[in-house]
Amino acid sequence: MERPSVRAKIAGILTILGRSKHNLKRKRVYTLGIGILLLLALVAAGSSANAAGSTTKTSTNEVGQGSIRKDVLMVTGVSGHTIDGKHKDGTAVNVITTTSTTFTRDGVSVSLSAVKVGEIIGVVGSSNDAWSISATHVEILVPEKPGPASDTAVGSITSITGTTITIQNDGKTTTIKTTATTRFFNKIEGKQVTLRDLKVGDFVFAEGILNNDSSLTADEVVAGIPPKGPQGDSGGGYITRITGTTITIQNGGKMATIKTTTTTRFGDKREGKQVTLADLKVGDFVYAVGTLNGDGSLTADVVVIVNPPGQS
Repeated sequence: MERPSVRAKIAGILTILGRSKHNLKRKRVYTLGIGILLLLALVAAGSSANAAGSTTKTSTNEVGQGSIRKDVLMVTGVSGHTIDGKHKDGTAVNVITTTSTTFTRDGVSVSLSAVKVGEIIGVVGSSNDAWSISATHVEILVPEKPGPASDTAVGSITSITGTTITIQNDGKTTTIKTTATTRFFNKIEGKQVTLRDLKVGDFVFAEGILNNDSSLTADEVVAGIPPKGPQGDSGGGYITRITGTTITIQNGGKMATIKTTTTTRFGDKREGKQVTLADLKVGDFVYAVGTLNGDGSLTADVVVIVNPPGQS
């Protein structure tokens, strides 16, 4: 069974970590215009058949000052020559344009004034940091009529046997089958990984083809931060103290205690890399996901250093 890879990849970017109500469901997808396909093919120095996959990989690897970067965003505002956008998970990104930036829609050249709030855009440019792109090209993505859909599954890994991953989400269990062509990414660390890098407890988003036995043969598996809700409790704030394996945070006058264990994973989203507890320091703004305890503390599965709210 074959489906258009471009649609699947753009849908994957726009929906990563955004589906927590159902373990398996269908989604409608966006497709790229002719202009952005050609541009992505040139940037990736590969065939147009692989351009969509390249877009996904670069989007998950957002950091690296001066590096080539491609991203897909929803426009939240336009001010002067700057486009404010966000990912599906709410992460804000500033797109800086210049007089040499090109704009297209449906393969036709347009101007910055054609970019409106609420539209989905594909951006190609150089990365200033994890939340800023200097754009060389912006493509306004036009939603098509519904076409062949891809299948997805989200949940926390409960077991990995050979090339098969079992996940659970809200009490439902799903089997994810991987192949030699399955791609793996870690959104927390912002890089491509392998099946061997995944472990029990990781929250993952998988996209591929639903089989007759209700398993999913995955084209992509992305590990990331689980959303707040059935997937786990969460909290964020500035670190005020680190005592042993316990972190105290404060946010708006509210204090919270985060307990870490030997299985807690640490990441720095600002730099796009995995870190350790020793790398955290007082004053860092962190986001933690885990299990809320009876005493109000949080035993963390994941602790990620992020920019404080309002900072790009």
